[in-house]
Amino acid sequence: MELILQMGHGMQSLACDLVRDWGGGTVILSPVNIRENRVVQYAKSLESVGGSVLFDPQLFFPKDPRDQLAEYSYWPKDGTTTLTGDSSTVMFEELLRINNRLQTKWCILPCPQMREQDFDYCMNLLSNGAEYFHRHHRDRLLATACIYPEVLRSDSSVEILYSGLSRLDVDGYYLILEPPNGEYIVSDYLWMAGALRLISSLRLEERVVVIGYANHQGLSYALAGANAIASGNFMNTRAFGPARFKPKDDDTKNRSVWYYCPSAMSEFKATALDVAMRRGFLGEFAPVESMANEYSAMLFRGAYPSSTNYRERNSFMHYLHCLRVQCHMLTDDDYSRLVNHYGFLLDTAERRIMELRDKGFRGQNRDFAQGIDVNRVALASNEQDYGLRLRLSWSSLPNL
Repeated sequence: MELILQMGHGMQSLACDLVRDWGGGTVILSPVNIRENRVVQYAKSLESVGGSVLFDPQLFFPKDPRDQLAEYSYWPKDGTTTLTGDSSTVMFEELLRINNRLQTKWCILPCPQMREQDFDYCMNLLSNGAEYFHRHHRDRLLATACIYPEVLRSDSSVEILYSGLSRLDVDGYYLILEPPNGEYIVSDYLWMAGALRLISSLRLEERVVVIGYANHQGLSYALAGANAIASGNFMNTRAFGPARFKPKDDDTKNRSVWYYCPSAMSEFKATALDVAMRRGFLGEFAPVESMANEYSAMLFRGAYPSSTNYRERNSFMHYLHCLRVQCHMLTDDDYSRLVNHYGFLLDTAERRIMELRDKGFRGQNRDFAQGIDVNRVALASNEQDYGLRLRLSWSSLPNL
């Protein structure tokens, strides 16, 4: 499974630096964070360091957009209540123009967020978009499916959604899964099981699946066959929330500096690491050799962590670097081996979390403890329903 960078507030230079350091990578451009007259220039700067881009239209809430979104040429004009006829044609024309200028390999088709009652309208819009793009010789298409939490909690809703999506003339899907109750680490068993079920079903149709706005809990999507997850700097690029795309949202509400402990799959406030050093077990937080990186190395060189130059930017880059390594660890041409590997990661995280809790360390709402059992139960359910088919089809599933 690949890691794609999900652009967020203040991420332009950060993404360029990561792509340069990694020797390549893909960034999903966010129109809410970059103006239209700058997207081509930014895409070229990424290309110069070995990167590529996708363009996310972010049409999740067309009637109540953030100002920056409404300024884009493809955005529906004031008074447009439904995206049909001429209004949708203009939108597709402008999106085609932007994608052509950016030289994207994949075009993301726009669609509002979906409740079950919206499925027919959304499938019609996506179908029209696919027809338009195919007619203009853009054939590598990802259909956006931005999904309300209650949809994934219902087996019948997931089945209806899958049925509609699978009939679209597209090569894959850009899934955006809003977590229940605004959670960062999801504690809802049904929601997680529904997410895995939808991903597995679509992959078994031999389509590409990219999950946007994901965090390390989304590593479990690898076992459903997901091609990639996309993640970014602030929490609103790691867990989808509507507020970011509507007026009057502050992208940078929480400015604490965090440290991601890969072995615990949890994040801790960086200031707490001083206590760990004083008590003699700071090394338990350090990444293993395969994840060691220059962005966080200063924390483990003998000085108190708070006295180092580990800052917010370091925190973001360390997190995304470790997540990328973990994604690559969950890339395997043997499905059974992948299942065992992820089980090992969960077991290791559970032990490390308990060890750190015994010493008084908790990750607050970024603690992965509640995600461990949720992921185990959901994966066991998915294994029962789709495990055999995934094993048999694993080697033939299409790559991104």
